[in-house]
Parts: sequence; C-alpha cells; structure tokens
Amino acid sequence: MTYKIPEIRFHPFDKEWEIRKFTDIVKRVSDKSNAAILPRVEFEDIVSNEGRLKTDFTNKVGGRKGIHFYPGYILYGKLRPYLNNWLFPNFEGIALGDFWVFKTLHGIPAFNYYLIQTNKYQKVANISSGTKMPRSDWGTVSSTQFYIPGTTEEQFKISEFLKHIDELIEHNQHALHLLKQRKKAFLQKMFPKKGESLPEIRFSGFENEWKKKKVGEYLNSFSNKTYIEDQYEMLSSTTNGLERRSGRVNGKSNKGYQIIEKGDLVLSPQNLWLGNINYNENFDIGMVSPSYKTFKFENINHLFFSRLLRLPKMFYEYER
Repeated sequence: MTYKIPEIRFHPFDKEWEIRKFTDIVKRVSDKSNAAILPRVEFEDIVSNEGRLKTDFTNKVGGRKGIHFYPGYILYGKLRPYLNNWLFPNFEGIALGDFWVFKTLHGIPAFNYYLIQTNKYQKVANISSGTKMPRSDWGTVSSTQFYIPGTTEEQFKISEFLKHIDELIEHNQHALHLLKQRKKAFLQKMFPKKGESLPEIRFSGFENEWKKKKVGEYLNSFSNKTYIEDQYEMLSSTTNGLERRSGRVNGKSNKGYQIIEKGDLVLSPQNLWLGNINYNENFDIGMVSPSYKTFKFENINHLFFSRLLRLPKMFYEYER
C-alpha cells in the first residue's frame, strides 16, 4: 500500500503529500572551483550519521579543485553511501572527493536535507555499483519518486523540529566528549605512574603504598564448554563490550562453546590491542566462541581489576 499521509503530523496540516521525482526536487550541481580562499570539505571532516563538522575541522585552503557549493546546498557522500556522510553547510566552500552536491529546486533546502536521511532515500542510494568501492548510482536515485508536503509551511515545521533534535544530539555529544576527557585524566592520576608506588589522587582514609604484582597472579584461565546445541544464550565479545548475538559463527554448531558466568573476563587474542577485553557484569550465564580466552578473577575486586586492564599502559602491552 502506498501512503500519501505520514503517521505523525503537526497541526493544522491535513492534506495529502505530493509525489515528485528526485530531480524535480533538487538539481545536482557540478560547477568546479579551485579558489584558494574557500574552505575545503572532505569525508574525513564530517561526523558520519550526524551531518556536522568535526571539532578539529579547520578551514582547509589550497589549490585542490572540487565542486563549488553555497550556503543552503546539500552535500551527500556517494562513495560507500552506507557511511552516511552528509552536510548542510551554512558557508560557501568546495567539496573534495566523491560528493553529490544538491541545489534545491522545489520546497525548502532544510527539508530536502532531511529527505536524504530518510530510510527510502538511503535504501535507494545504497543500490550501488562496484564492490570494493561502492558508489550510489545517480540514474537510480535521480528517477526515484518521493512524497513531500505540498506546502513550504509544513516542510519548514518538520525541518525545524528535526533541526532541534540535531542540536540536542550535538550538545550531548560535546558533553560526552568532556566526560570522556575527564575520565581519561582521572585514569592518569588515580593509578601510580611508572616507577612510583602511590597514585597522585587518592580517596580519604587510604595511605599505604600500592603493591606491584603480575597480572597473571589475579587471573585463572578456565575452559567450561557446552555439550548440547544452543545450551545458553550466545554472546559476543566486541570492542564495545559483551553483547548478545544471534545465529552461529559461519553457520556451524555451537556445541563446544565456552560457558561464562557473571564476573568472568572474556578477551579476544586477535583484537585485544583494540580493546576487546570485557568483564561480564550484565549476563548471569551465556556462551561465547571458543576462539575467546576466558578467565576468573582471584583475590581481587573484579570491577576494579577489569578497569585496570583497560588502562593505556595495558593497551601498549597488548599491542606488543
């Protein structure tokens, strides 16, 4: 069934939306420029999925030629479209690399910027040519039809609402960045530096020197394997943490997988240096691939020691 009315609408809009081909909504521009005074934008300058420039973005100048854009134009990264590199700049500049640059023909630019973020556009844009370096196919995208509001008033209302959400995301990302920096500083000061036995910052009531021991003195390797199919919930150790997963590795049987309980440590020897080392604090029991190494803690606070294993010093050792 084709719907001409969205599920959620602002009052007092109630008319059906119009259907238009993408090339009736925007024009793909390709005017080139190498003006030295204009800033350059590349994929690496954009935060994927968020449509904002990275905090370390600087106005790149130079003689490299690219597509000339103006405030209100839309940049869309056609190379590896699944990376979701898009931008709605409020400045004049030059797009370097595999960008499509769109100028609005119908409606308001801000609404069309959010249109290219919709599931329908993304699905079409990801019908790509090439395998190693897939690119969106302009013939497919340009001929696709989209439903859009018939009035600019409704388009404006929608785009302002979504813009407000983007601003909230950016604000919280900034707060998260500051919090991560603060944590990093505490990690440096709450653990003794090389050659020292006392940390720079301590909690009141503690004054004894820290003991120096080998990591292995607190870890006991174990291997407790499943004996039937799908015996427990399947888990996967990733650089983002211990997560639930569905299916099996390469479709094979999961008999013989490692059983882990809450409080156990799981690591991946192949990806240890990337941070694939996880303390199980969320799952009572589960099973992981036998390619992982599993450990139980001995005579040490589990949570403390699991944090210690993620110190910069330890990542250096893992990489070695």
